[in-house]
Amino acid sequence: MCRTGFAVGPRRRTTAGGWAARWNARVLALTEGRGADHVVDVVGGEGVGRSIGAARVGGTVTLVGFLDSTTVRFDLTRALRRVVRLQAVSVGSREDLEALGRALAVQGVRPVVDRTFSFDEAHAAYAYLASGAQFGKVVITLP
Repeated sequence: MCRTGFAVGPRRRTTAGGWAARWNARVLALTEGRGADHVVDVVGGEGVGRSIGAARVGGTVTLVGFLDSTTVRFDLTRALRRVVRLQAVSVGSREDLEALGRALAVQGVRPVVDRTFSFDEAHAAYAYLASGAQFGKVVITLP
């Protein structure tokens, strides 16, 4: 998420030339050419170059996944000029997540819920979350 408060990126796979192929230009437009402080790349492959292009000078691109390909290709000169930091993060396996869920259930660990909003109040919930006033989770209940 960039400092402007926007979270942008491809919502689904599309053909070449679609939203996924040009989302980085949208990030630059939303940040008045500055770029995002932090880009989380779950696509890998050719998408890493777009992530680097969407990051600000001195920004960070975190590589989380490889929906497109495990082989990454990008113009190294662009990354060096922008002084972009690339970092890889391992999020673990499904089995690890399930084991964590079981451990939390056994220990009785529950999240701290600050406020609950109805679905009709979703806009107010996001405004409250954006204010930073919460301590714990902000929940939106579905009808």
